[in-house]
Amino acid sequence: MAIVYCDISLDFSKNPSGTIKNVYNADSVKQSIFTILQTRKGERVMRPQFGTNLNQMVFEHMNTDTADDIRYEVFSAISEWEDRVEINSLAVTPIPDDHVYIITLAYTVLNTPNSESLSIGLFTQ
Repeated sequence: MAIVYCDISLDFSKNPSGTIKNVYNADSVKQSIFTILQTRKGERVMRPQFGTNLNQMVFEHMNTDTADDIRYEVFSAISEWEDRVEINSLAVTPIPDDHVYIITLAYTVLNTPNSESLSIGLFTQ
């Protein structure tokens, strides 16, 4: 498989040679998506618009309106900051009994044959 995308591994694990491991292609993109979604806007001084405001939404009423706001926030952030993907589908499902929104994202990694998906839990407690 050809290497199209390459980033350093954010867990900073090392290769046997002592250098930091890299992540490639779909793993590189998935790592980037997690970074975007877990970074609060304003957290990066030199890029204050990078990330999301998901942290502010966990205190809102748990309903479909908030789920729609979360969906918009996720879609906007990935569209703005991760140009290596095309979003195929994005759903946000509130599960009030568990105090969690399940964010389910399906996407295609551009310039590769990879279609990927991931699910993330956004807990409100």
